[in-house]
Amino acid sequence: MKDLCAVHGIDTSITEIKPKNKDEVLVIKEATLGAAVKAPPNAAYPHKLADVKWPDGVKAQGDTTPGKLLKANNFWQGKIFLNHFIIKKGEDYYDPSYGVGPVTKRQWEDGGGGAVGAVAAYGINNGQWLRPNVAANAEVNFSH
Repeated sequence: MKDLCAVHGIDTSITEIKPKNKDEVLVIKEATLGAAVKAPPNAAYPHKLADVKWPDGVKAQGDTTPGKLLKANNFWQGKIFLNHFIIKKGEDYYDPSYGVGPVTKRQWEDGGGGAVGAVAAYGINNGQWLRPNVAANAEVNFSH
């Protein structure tokens, strides 16, 4: 994508997004968390992965599963990520994986501006336990 923009004289940079907590993963915003468990192993992560309601898969992400997770390469494909890459142009961000942009950092993380790939939750233990994203808290790092 960066090279495609450069051909047209558009200066962009690739931005990696990762949770600030290195033990967490990103969960797409379309995921609907189930009820909180009364006594989870870690009180900060009260939702079980098994209780999440998932949207249909995104073909471009290699996930064509309707409303469920597809495990590939020992990780959950298309719905849970260790990191994510987007494009930055000026102060705006574009997410070619989901056809979204321009959005701000805050919009991307909290799902505003149509940011489909934004964060619903953060998970630990390979995403087995989840906590919701807290809007207005900057919980991811954007590195260029």
